[in-house]
Amino acid sequence: MKKNITTAICALIAAIMLSACGLSEENKNLVNEALSNLTIEKESSEKLYGELTDESFSDELNELAAQYQEFSELDVSKIKNKKCEEILGNINALTDSYKALYDEMNAELSKEQAETAENEKHIEILSNIINKSGSELSSIILRDNSQGTDSENLLLGGQTLKSGTILAGAVLPVYIDSTDFALIITDTLGNTHEYALPLTGLQKDVQIKISVTINTPEAGVSIGDYASVPDSES
Repeated sequence: MKKNITTAICALIAAIMLSACGLSEENKNLVNEALSNLTIEKESSEKLYGELTDESFSDELNELAAQYQEFSELDVSKIKNKKCEEILGNINALTDSYKALYDEMNAELSKEQAETAENEKHIEILSNIINKSGSELSSIILRDNSQGTDSENLLLGGQTLKSGTILAGAVLPVYIDSTDFALIITDTLGNTHEYALPLTGLQKDVQIKISVTINTPEAGVSIGDYASVPDSES
């Protein structure tokens, strides 16, 4: 009986001494692994932030980085076993915060990438517009029937385009996923006609230059080579 009591007391003393001493090898490995995981999440989050144009995550990243700095300066050899669980909990909580922020930023990155891809579908076609309609024109508008949108008047500032003259360097704003375009032509007498404009083979990152000849409403428009038209304005 005395032997059992002595053994129990010795075990208790050993446990007290162990908790008062540095970390056990097992706890040391747990802390180092937790710190390693924390560092991975921090670096992943900061790398992802660098890919964003949205800077609204900056303050939160700085706050997390300040907390991380405290753990990076942690001397594992001085941690007591009785404090191990608390420290691990704090490290893991910060790791979870980084993971949550990463998910938010990743969602924002996906949104930005989708917007960029969509914006790249809006291109500009450089054109020379030749008026052979027999009328003096006061308005030339590009209509995207697929999108239901109109451009601004290509004849700026009250300019007109007499028959037989050229509007050089006109920019046609085009959405490449659209398939149905038209020119809405208005002459100085107020007559308006819609001309089907056959634009095909539209691609992003490809510079397109064309000439557009506006004939009579019955003859429609014809598209040719931009370089074949004299570089002169009306």
